[in-house]
Amino acid sequence: MRTTLLLPIVTVGLLAPACLTIEPGALDDLVLEDTVADVAPPDAVVDVTPDVVPDGDAADPPDANPADVEPPAPACWYGAHPSGECVKVERLVTGVSPHVCAHFDTGELWCWGDQRWGQLGNGSAIGGEPRRVDVGAAVADFALGLGYTMVLTDQGVLWGMGLNEFRTVGLPAPVDEVTIPTIIDRPALSRVFAGWDTVCALTADSGELLCWGRPLHQPHDMDDGQPEATLIELSDVRDVTMAKNAACARVGDDADLYCWGHNTFGSVGVNNINKFYPKPTPNGLTGVQHLAGGDGHFCALLAGEDRPLCWGGNGLGQVATSAVDPVLSPTPLSFTDLPFTVVATGAGQRCSGLLLEDGRVAFMGLNSNQIAGVEGELVGPTIHPEVEGMTSLTMGWQHACGLRDDGAIVCWGNNEYGVIGTSDFGGYASPTVVRIPELQSR
Repeated sequence: MRTTLLLPIVTVGLLAPACLTIEPGALDDLVLEDTVADVAPPDAVVDVTPDVVPDGDAADPPDANPADVEPPAPACWYGAHPSGECVKVERLVTGVSPHVCAHFDTGELWCWGDQRWGQLGNGSAIGGEPRRVDVGAAVADFALGLGYTMVLTDQGVLWGMGLNEFRTVGLPAPVDEVTIPTIIDRPALSRVFAGWDTVCALTADSGELLCWGRPLHQPHDMDDGQPEATLIELSDVRDVTMAKNAACARVGDDADLYCWGHNTFGSVGVNNINKFYPKPTPNGLTGVQHLAGGDGHFCALLAGEDRPLCWGGNGLGQVATSAVDPVLSPTPLSFTDLPFTVVATGAGQRCSGLLLEDGRVAFMGLNSNQIAGVEGELVGPTIHPEVEGMTSLTMGWQHACGLRDDGAIVCWGNNEYGVIGTSDFGGYASPTVVRIPELQSR
């Protein structure tokens, strides 16, 4: 049994369309950015033997200014790079489909899991085990959607791979699958964001927001998508988060929230339903620090708050425990039976996850493949009995992953396509450490 120190952290985060996730500080610089806690691995041996001072010699006085002492380095990611340098995960993200990517501080991007449409970019139909995505340069940003992966280099060049049915990768018909990383014709970009069938990006020179794929304000059966980028009339965008049929952007220094798309389940959060919003519309939230979108629902955490506000589809209790009707405007969640402050949330296939301040994780809504670690189709806020010491959470289609406080990547849930990073496909997986032999010393 691992022991986790409770800290007075008050922040929240969210997940992806099978289960949505927000992480502490994730939207300050990058969407769903993961960090590794500054703690030693649980099996580390700590020397507590006092220094022996020879007779007649005085011990060095303590540092007069402890603030000048350099803090310990974050834990390595379960080993070291072949170069001998400590390797750390900077960001861990799972897509709507069961594939996962980890971005390391070396600039490398490693992905594993579902490869049915080529989203791992290795030119093979075989998925499962982690593989490095080779785009000929260091990776600066990346985004995962429904069967596809978008990768942005540090030179602002965009690459795409995977399912292109709705022209999400950015190539015209008749190309429906892209099995190797392919350069997409776009101006130099600084950020990239992905949803189910829609991709958005910020231009490097002017910060304009461009989107392509299936227009968010139209149902799936009304449009086959467009490979050309369309300008979204919204200035000073800091980041974008998408749900199944909608998107929300955090705008300006005040972090105001603007949403647009198909509002079937109240996903835009403007207190109505079944109305299309082709243009970004303010939904009244400001000071948004963290945001995550799932299967028609969103959750957000505001500055200075310790409880998320959620809205949108609620058919299985993924947004509110008291009803199954859609929640049409941002509404605070109440978890009177949870003992700890929520520090992050996520959502996916009508399910939401809550990262608690003590490193445990709770789930509510659809319990596909026992993602909550208990039996039963539906669950109220339920703490997973096997997950401890987590510092981040990201959720996909019937599965979840996160970083542990020793730097390890852990995944669980539906393992039909190898979300735990092995070729041993099938069934339900309990929390399992994902191994990348090429990056590990043990």
